[in-house]
Amino acid sequence: MEQVQSFISGPVGQLTLGLLAAILIIIVGYIIARMIASIVRRILKRVSVDNRIADTLSAPGEEHRWPVEDIVAKISFWTIMLFVIVAALERVSLTGISEPLSAFLTSLTTVYLPRLFGAGVLLIVAWVVATALRFLVHKGLGMLKID
Repeated sequence: MEQVQSFISGPVGQLTLGLLAAILIIIVGYIIARMIASIVRRILKRVSVDNRIADTLSAPGEEHRWPVEDIVAKISFWTIMLFVIVAALERVSLTGISEPLSAFLTSLTTVYLPRLFGAGVLLIVAWVVATALRFLVHKGLGMLKID
């Protein structure tokens, strides 16, 4: 029993436990990332806002070449997996590799995501204003009997 305890407390034992913990982090993170990507894909298929946007951007009768649900689900999966990889690398004490990835993820979450959120809010406000103006123009032209 004392030999096992001395092995675990030694450098080889610590490295082995760190590797096992990193593998466990990767497995659990992969499962969670797959679940979240699946949820994102299902929500986008149900809402179908992306299909409406693709319909307005493509020619009439043209089939959509870009499955937006799959693209967004893959982006969310790999973003989560980057966090998982950074966590696993930090658990194994490979900070030389994890620091650039961590800096990238920090800039992604503190700089780019707020900008994307702001652009989304601006897009929704512009859509509401355009819909209201279209309604007003349609009603105004109807009252003036200009078709």
